[in-house]
Amino acid sequence: MKVCLQKGGPEIGSPATIMDELRAATEIYQEGWEQRLRQNPGAFRRVEREIKRHFDRGADQFTAAVLARLAGCRVAVQIDGGRVRVRENKKRQASRQKGQRKK
Repeated sequence: MKVCLQKGGPEIGSPATIMDELRAATEIYQEGWEQRLRQNPGAFRRVEREIKRHFDRGADQFTAAVLARLAGCRVAVQIDGGRVRVRENKKRQASRQKGQRKK
């Protein structure tokens, strides 16, 4: 099953992969955030918003990865603009409908 944060976007990895990527990106960004605040403490609000955005994106990715792992091939998950849409996988839905017609 392919799980993306946005329609046509890159595929989401496993929860462990997402956590590793978030940790690595956070370490890189942290240096820049700290440097900017040392140079200009007045930039705190802007940096705070960037930090929150960074972790919000990470939370969306982790949520999609967990849902995909639990759902297996039964559903397709899309997180777009903070909205989570879960729908039955089209192949599974078609095979269920085919089975209902035989009865």
